[in-house]
Order: sequence, then structure tokens, then C-alpha cells
Amino acid sequence: MIPPGAPLPATTLMSRVRGFCHFGFGSCYDGNSQAIRISVVRIRILSKGSNIMTQDEFDKALEQLRNSDWEIFEEGFGNLNILTDDDRYFVRQLVNLMKVEPSSRIRGALIELIGDVDSLEFVPDLVGELSNEDREDRAWAYSKLSVSNHELARDEAERYRLAHPEEDFY
Repeated sequence: MIPPGAPLPATTLMSRVRGFCHFGFGSCYDGNSQAIRISVVRIRILSKGSNIMTQDEFDKALEQLRNSDWEIFEEGFGNLNILTDDDRYFVRQLVNLMKVEPSSRIRGALIELIGDVDSLEFVPDLVGELSNEDREDRAWAYSKLSVSNHELARDEAERYRLAHPEEDFY
């Protein structure tokens, strides 16, 4: 038995992660090892609290997100997808990048990441993406607003849906 507050041995953590992955956590592109790697990062962040990511880790995850190799892209996405409402500094960087990103693929990932944070602070940024000329960007923004835990975000998504019945992503 592990005493309360004691760090978990790596084998215990890995068996718990495997169990967690078994229920569908993470994305597996090269078998369970990819999902486990992503899950371990998330557990590390959740167990130590917010603001655990350093600027270097954030920059590396962004670099991975820009990689054309899908597995590396997913690893970067997973490393960024642990950000919470308490990590405003990094989320604001994602918002600023989203506004100037030329690649639709990366912009869509940034919109998804910002939406996953589910913070009222960033609802206006997602609403702004509803007027983006790129259909995929609008679709990502709409989908994240429509499933938000915040009534304001869901109301904005519903207003958009009613005002734009021609969209095909509802």
C-alpha cells in the first residue's frame, strides 16, 4: 500500500494510465504507447496543478503541432490540450497565434484547443471565428461554443445557427 501523499511508483502510474487509456482517453495512432504518452503528460499536469508548463515546453508543443507528421502533430496537440482556465498566459498566446496563422490545419487545431479550455474569457475570440471566411474555422468555433459549459457561449452558437441556416456543419 502506498502511503497518502507519497509519489506513485512509475509502474503504478503506468498501470493506472493504461486503464485510463483503455476507456478511450487520448488518440492512438501507433498503438497504446502513443495514448499512454499523452495520458502521462495529462496526469502529470493534473496532479501538480496549473501553470506547470514552461515556455520552452509550450514552444516545443507548438513546434510539434506544426509538424507534417501526424503522430508528432498529435503529441503536440496532446501536450497543449492540458491547458486550463488558470493557464491564461499560454491560452492568450494560442489566441494571438490563431489570429495570424496562415495554415487552416493549424488554425483549426488552435481553435479547438482554445475551445477545449472552455473559459468565458475566450468566448469572444471563438465568436469572432464564426465570421472567418474559412468554413473549417467556423465549424470548429461553432462546435466548441455549442458544447461549452457556459450559457453565454451556447447562446452565441445558437444565435449563429439561427442567423446562418445555410451552414452545413450543424
